[in-house]
Amino acid sequence: MNNLTKEQMAELESLKENAKEALESLSERLDELKEEAQDCHDDRSEQWQESEKADIYNDWIQEIESKSDEVNSVKDELESIDFDEIKKPQY
Repeated sequence: MNNLTKEQMAELESLKENAKEALESLSERLDELKEEAQDCHDDRSEQWQESEKADIYNDWIQEIESKSDEVNSVKDELESIDFDEIKKPQY
């Protein structure tokens, strides 16, 4: 036998799907947090938006966006995993 069994493949694919769903939920939540933070920023006065505090807040928003990008990158990597490539060695 050179390949994984159907049961092993099904288990791996199921785990992969669960991981994709978890990463999607994480990505969506990070996007929500970013939007909430941006709305909070936009609701502040123009004077505040031009302040050093706003710059710090904007940096925080950018950190959230960066983490979302990282999660999406992991999601893309997960998509490219092909379990059909796993071969048992011949002894």
